[in-house]
Amino acid sequence: MTLTHMMKNKKHVAAVGVGIILVVLILSKTIGTAQADKNDATITAPTTQTVELLDLTTLRGAEQTIATTGEVESLEQVELRSEVFGKISYVGVSLGAEVYPGQTIASLSNGDLAAQRAQAEADVERAIVTKEQFQAQYDAGVANHEKIRISAENAVASALAALDTAKNNVRQNESNTNSEIVREAYEDMIPTLQGANAAIGSILQTSDNLLGVDSNLANQSFKDLLSILDITRKSQAELSYKQTKQALQTSRATMDVLSDIPDTAVIDATLPLGSITQTILDAQRASIHAGSTSINATQTNVNTAKQAIATAKKSLSQFQIAYEKAQRDYIDSQAQATADIQASAAQIQQLEANIRSQETQITRARATVRGINASIGKTIVRSPIRGTVAVLPAKAGEIAQTGALIASIVNTNGMQIKTYVDSESLAGIHVGNVAYNNDTPIGTITHVAPSIDPATKKVEVLVALNEAGRSRFVIGQFADIDLVQSLKPVEDTAESLLIPLTAVRIEPTKRTVFVLNEDMVVEERDVVINRIVGDKIEVTAGLEELDAILLSTRGVELGEVVTIAQ
Repeated sequence: MTLTHMMKNKKHVAAVGVGIILVVLILSKTIGTAQADKNDATITAPTTQTVELLDLTTLRGAEQTIATTGEVESLEQVELRSEVFGKISYVGVSLGAEVYPGQTIASLSNGDLAAQRAQAEADVERAIVTKEQFQAQYDAGVANHEKIRISAENAVASALAALDTAKNNVRQNESNTNSEIVREAYEDMIPTLQGANAAIGSILQTSDNLLGVDSNLANQSFKDLLSILDITRKSQAELSYKQTKQALQTSRATMDVLSDIPDTAVIDATLPLGSITQTILDAQRASIHAGSTSINATQTNVNTAKQAIATAKKSLSQFQIAYEKAQRDYIDSQAQATADIQASAAQIQQLEANIRSQETQITRARATVRGINASIGKTIVRSPIRGTVAVLPAKAGEIAQTGALIASIVNTNGMQIKTYVDSESLAGIHVGNVAYNNDTPIGTITHVAPSIDPATKKVEVLVALNEAGRSRFVIGQFADIDLVQSLKPVEDTAESLLIPLTAVRIEPTKRTVFVLNEDMVVEERDVVINRIVGDKIEVTAGLEELDAILLSTRGVELGEVVTIAQ
């Protein structure tokens, strides 16, 4: 049985009860008047008070409601507005048409944006090609860097090997006395010097036999006739003899004084006189010529040996020069290798920087494309939901301002009623309670605002419509509904009843209701109250074991015998 039916039945019972009471009172008065008329002397008998009972069992099964009015709206509704300024070039739906998510509702002209996007996409491609070129250069640079490194290492190694060779050459010929070449040259010169000494000794003997420097008796017979034509020649010859002898004795200056050995000048300046015959002079001349020839040959050999020694010394000097050059070449090769490798590494770093810079250019170019795509996307208005076109002010060819309404889409499969309830009447309004329209359940409360709406000064309540509600109302309609009150949320099983204020006697120390015992005598029962809702009061405890209580405690005293109104 619906709330309205029960309320109507209750009103009907109450009306019948009131009628019966009136009849009883009228009959009582009539009978009393008649009895008084019949027996004026008779004293009027006391009457029993009649009371009305409140059936708690019926009240526990009944629903109490609050009447209110609300606006029907879609659970899912969107207003599509233009995000840019432009001319509407296309409208793809009509009013009342069903649309699906992503469907194009309308579009604005975007030809200039399309051209900008093509240019931006070309910029992206160019940037990618440039990056690929830089990447190829980088790869080639890395390969070339490796070649340069290997070449530099080989050059340094070669220079080091040359330095080691030069160093070994110098070590083998590090001084004149220890030089192998010089030593061999000196050793080769020893026989030459020995031959020269022998030749010099022989020529000195011949010269002394002629000059009589050491052998005074050797030329007694002709010493006065020597160099008679040029006496200075004899003096020079004697001096040369002494010098040659001294050189022979010291052997150090031998090679330097060989040229001073006496020649035939003394013989040439001597005349064949006295004991010096021409034969003697010729013999002496021949002997001197033979010695001179021997000396000349020896001189040649000595000069050759001296040249060999000089060549050996020069070779040592050349080794030292080569060693110094090898040192310079090694240092230079190290410096050049370092410079080449550093230059190659710097080139690679520059190529890496170019690649990073180009990657930045690509990122920027792609961002530009995304920005243009976003702008183009704003010129195309699409429905985000499945639903029906409820409002469509847009028309092709018109200019749409930024923010202008293009269309409104509602999802008629999900509808709700938004209503507002006074805070005084909010007791018992909970999520899950049923809402009625003309005794028909049309939905369920889905939301009760936790605070008062500042505009209406009331509490917002949302009712989700069921199939019956959706078929009964249209979006935008205002509907009268009844919200069922339950003193506790639907998930709370504790008993709590709203009863009339007249049924509770409130005293300073206690709160009670009146009941009748078997003898129809009035008794009281303690109860616990919570809050007053309109003309009712919420009782949270004390009524659990009771089936009925007096509807009003006014004019009724404890212990009084009463009758129940029929």
